[in-house]
Amino acid sequence: MKFIQNLSFKLKLLLIAIPPLIGVILLSIWLILGLIDKKANLETSKNKIKEAETLAKIIHFMQIERGLSVGFVSSNGIKNKDKITEIRQKVNTLSEEAKNIYSETKGDNSVLNKLNELSTKRSLIDKLEISAPQVGAYYSKTITSILDTTIIIPSLIDDKDSRNSVQAYTHLATTKEQLGQIRANLNGTFTRNSFIEDSYSTFLISLGAFNANTYKFLVLAPEELINFYKNSFKGTSVEKTFSMIAIAKTRGIEGNFNVESSDWFTNVSSSIDILREVEIELYKYIYNKLDERIDNTNNEIYMIISAIILSIFLVVIILFFAMKNILASIYCLQNGLYSFFSY
Repeated sequence: MKFIQNLSFKLKLLLIAIPPLIGVILLSIWLILGLIDKKANLETSKNKIKEAETLAKIIHFMQIERGLSVGFVSSNGIKNKDKITEIRQKVNTLSEEAKNIYSETKGDNSVLNKLNELSTKRSLIDKLEISAPQVGAYYSKTITSILDTTIIIPSLIDDKDSRNSVQAYTHLATTKEQLGQIRANLNGTFTRNSFIEDSYSTFLISLGAFNANTYKFLVLAPEELINFYKNSFKGTSVEKTFSMIAIAKTRGIEGNFNVESSDWFTNVSSSIDILREVEIELYKYIYNKLDERIDNTNNEIYMIISAIILSIFLVVIILFFAMKNILASIYCLQNGLYSFFSY
């Protein structure tokens, strides 16, 4: 107490004013740190979504490669020979792109090890040393393994909105994969004009999974994406695709479908391409929302920092003039008293 009593009046005024100012600064710093943490979480979410997106590209073109490869083997090397090389190069390019993305995000790229056997299987396909069902099974297994990685990505995302959107994507990707499996299955089936081994039951399982995941996607997806899906996934190709699927389901193991495999492949591929467009639109939506939230967080940080600087400036100005006026009044009173008592 003696220390305070010994202070000048000016320092006592400062002692009263500074603690509230320090409290405001500390509170602001706490808010800023919270916003910085929020921004870091949003940027981590964006990195995870980048990983999911690059895997989605690989999956899409591997689905095309699977369909072409099954048709190639089923026709004893006659069909799709001119198309396979281009698709293989695309998958290779995307694999390198994925490595660069994972390097940028510092993520676990072990999922790309699933592609190590690809060149060996391609060699067997070119030599016709592997059956069509084995080709389909290999690609489906590899694609499913990659899909499994994308399924766990939402659990690594703290941001709820981004997590829900990525979960919607995983169901959309699974829907597209099931239709891709149906494409490969029926491509060989329509080429032979009959189901072989357990391909009919596999076809029914894929169709059931397609319907289930479509429903889940529509439950989780944002409304504007649902509208985009409904407005896009229709038309002649889609109608023909599901008409041929209905024929395969109805006639089953009896065969004699009277469906040209090339006609089937063209229409189902167009249908899958539409789902890919929905997939791309979903990623655009996620990125736009994330960028918007990151920008808003940056603006909040800048506003708080500006408020702190402005508050400090105003407090200093107010203190300066307050002390000047108070001290002037005190000096005036003091001089008046001195004059009075001198008299």
